[in-house]
Amino acid sequence: MSDSRTEGTDPSTVTPETGRARRPRVWVLALIGVVLLIVISVVAWAAVSASSGEGSGATTAPATASDAASSAPSPTGSADTPSTGAGSPAAPSADADGERAMSEPNAFDAPVDIAPGVSASISSITSVDGVAAGIGESGGPAIRFEVTITNSTGEPVDLQNTRVTVDSGADRVPAGELSGGPDIVAFPASLGAGSSATAAYVFSVPVEARSDVRIIVDYLASVPLAVFAGAAPTA
Repeated sequence: MSDSRTEGTDPSTVTPETGRARRPRVWVLALIGVVLLIVISVVAWAAVSASSGEGSGATTAPATASDAASSAPSPTGSADTPSTGAGSPAAPSADADGERAMSEPNAFDAPVDIAPGVSASISSITSVDGVAAGIGESGGPAIRFEVTITNSTGEPVDLQNTRVTVDSGADRVPAGELSGGPDIVAFPASLGAGSSATAAYVFSVPVEARSDVRIIVDYLASVPLAVFAGAAPTA
């Protein structure tokens, strides 16, 4: 019978030195594993950081463009905006309270800007016998006058909504417009660039109230009223 100790390692041959020789191998393997884990973690962190940076750049780019656009100075004017006619008083500004503003009273024959590049003036005021032709009108002592509008812009302007009213006296009593004349002329629907148009109106104004007459030109609802004031002829 053979000795069983010859088939394997004899425990008696394992010395303390042999055990100590095997333990460093275990530590080396553990250290390598730790290093690999650190390397993998660093690579993964770098990949996540790069991906996050690309996403952040993509989302902030539009905001940067918007900020640049909003910080750019706005233009002071537009090529389509007509300029104010030279030599004419400035158009009156809108009322701060939101109500329809009026210009200061102007002389009848003084051209006044009623909008940028558009001016108006009053002329040919005469005393007439007004003719009633419409419902509610009363003929009698009246004044006839002409309103001239000049378009100094480079484009046609709309006159369809232009209205003229008259009042008189300290109480600003409204005068009635007479559609029967004499010699009434309406504005055209449109006024070409660089052109002028004249309309003629007749309003009932008593002779005794003609020392203080206001003629008000309402060119458009979006601009202030242009006021002309003075004494009208009595005969």
